[in-house]
Amino acid sequence: MMKTITKQPILFTDVPVADLRNSMKQDLNQNLIERLWNKIRDFFLDSDKQKAFKSIHKYINTLSVLNYNSASSPDPNFNIDATSDLDSYLNLKFDCLSPKQKQTTLCCFWNKIASSLPEPYNSTIKHNIIFYKDGENLMIRGTISIVNEVVKTYSLPIEKDGNGYYDLSGLYLAHSNISGKDPNKDPDIDFGIDLGNCNCSNVNFEHTYFDSVKFTNTNCTNANFNSCRFIKCDLTNMNCTGAILDNAVIYGKEKEPEMQNPEADQIIQRITYQKSHRNETKGMILTNCSCVKTTFNWADLSESDCQNVDFSEANLSNTILPDIVRMKRTKLYRTDLFNPILKAEAESTEEKDISPLAKIILDYIESDKNPESLKFD
Repeated sequence: MMKTITKQPILFTDVPVADLRNSMKQDLNQNLIERLWNKIRDFFLDSDKQKAFKSIHKYINTLSVLNYNSASSPDPNFNIDATSDLDSYLNLKFDCLSPKQKQTTLCCFWNKIASSLPEPYNSTIKHNIIFYKDGENLMIRGTISIVNEVVKTYSLPIEKDGNGYYDLSGLYLAHSNISGKDPNKDPDIDFGIDLGNCNCSNVNFEHTYFDSVKFTNTNCTNANFNSCRFIKCDLTNMNCTGAILDNAVIYGKEKEPEMQNPEADQIIQRITYQKSHRNETKGMILTNCSCVKTTFNWADLSESDCQNVDFSEANLSNTILPDIVRMKRTKLYRTDLFNPILKAEAESTEEKDISPLAKIILDYIESDKNPESLKFD
């Protein structure tokens, strides 16, 4: 039967099909493995149980360290993506794959399985990522676990691009937790992660949690941050041109929220949560971004380029907005614009007439056009 060892990967090599299918023990680990077995077969629309068993064996028991025995250059025929079937995974020749291609294959496989599992099982498969320095080299270490049992670990160095910056493009970092907390060491120690000036263009970060990550001057053009959560991150001058930030949560830190009703527990909880999740946002480049349903409240976007951004249904309450010239062709549709603040107003201590941008927004809110789309031309 299956044997789990806390500090070693779970091994499935000698687990017969009958044992998995017939086991009715009320044990979370065992039930999860049974569900995994069925979901791997069902997800890839393949009725061959032996292929499903082979895939479990291949993606748990092999390639624990990706930077060993890897091709020096990427395989031009590499075709793993969101639509890949089971045969595509089983037929891959790993010796021909670069470390990044191996990492993408491994993480895509397990993330697809996790996303197909029902509650509460989908949350039991976790992908934790740590970036750390080994001498002068930046390394990435990933840990995939099921019910707190490690099933796969990997590590590989991050190479530099032609400009001398670390290049994360080509890695698959979706559905993961990226923080400075090492799960294999003291979880209370947070040493932070510095990805400043790195190349993260086109990286898939979808549904990822960032905790204490530094993105200062990082190139994140066309990256996918859909449904990401940012906690205590430094996003100063982060270049998100063309990126997807739909449903992301990025609380700002520029001002203290005021408690209008201290007696309300819900308000106190919301303010406490927001204060503990503040991010530095000054200078973010959001040109051509999709920010549908994104939370930016209390963020400082005064130095940001917000031209041609879709803020439909976003939360921009108490947000410091840039001057109107930096919001050309910006779309506001059912956007929460409670108490919008302009850079000039935030810096001024004098009472003055309402700003042109604030007047446009207020007129829009009170007009018959609301909730139709508002664009700045």
